[in-house]
Amino acid sequence: MTDLLSAADLLEIRRDWIEDDVDNRQAEWGTPGTAKVAAIASSGAVTLGLKGLGAGTIERGTEFQLFSGVSPDRYSVAADVDISLTGTATVALFKALVGPAAVDDLVRPRPKTFSPFNARSGLFFSDDQIQAMADEAQQRYGARIHSSNDTRRMWFRAIEYLAVERQIDSRRYQNAVEQEKAQDGGAAHFKRLRERRDELAAYLETKSSGPVFVPVYR
Repeated sequence: MTDLLSAADLLEIRRDWIEDDVDNRQAEWGTPGTAKVAAIASSGAVTLGLKGLGAGTIERGTEFQLFSGVSPDRYSVAADVDISLTGTATVALFKALVGPAAVDDLVRPRPKTFSPFNARSGLFFSDDQIQAMADEAQQRYGARIHSSNDTRRMWFRAIEYLAVERQIDSRRYQNAVEQEKAQDGGAAHFKRLRERRDELAAYLETKSSGPVFVPVYR
């Protein structure tokens, strides 16, 4: 079977949809408090120069807060960007700046909360398993995905639903969470998973009537 998801898709799904990641990617942002705006940017700008960064690559989909006004604004990186040897980078933004940014305005990566399974046992899903869920999502919920105004987002939501089902049903997952969350045996975590599963199930069943062709995104 041809892979439906690119490497970037897999990263985004692990990080933002199914809570199955083991790297919080804070290292790219340097020591807390050092990442700042490098050059003045006007309201409406779709790129932002940064300094005081660490090393590596700031990946597409990374969320950060920009402290340039009374309250911070949240943005997402629109494309992978390598950090220079001097700790600088110019990031492309998914949405334009809602206000101006001044030199030395503080920038802070948005912290991620991952499944307690990952803290103890690493990744739960293999890449091949996520690819298989992507295919199953199209087969089961293709009509619902195709009818959406944002087919990519709906597709990933269907993958999330399938992932949550598997997490709830897995004894391996349950055992790891129970050990990591010894205080309540993972009760609060599984309650949240069940509520999310039911919410997604109700949403996906609306107007869902079997598979149709869904574009493959790269």
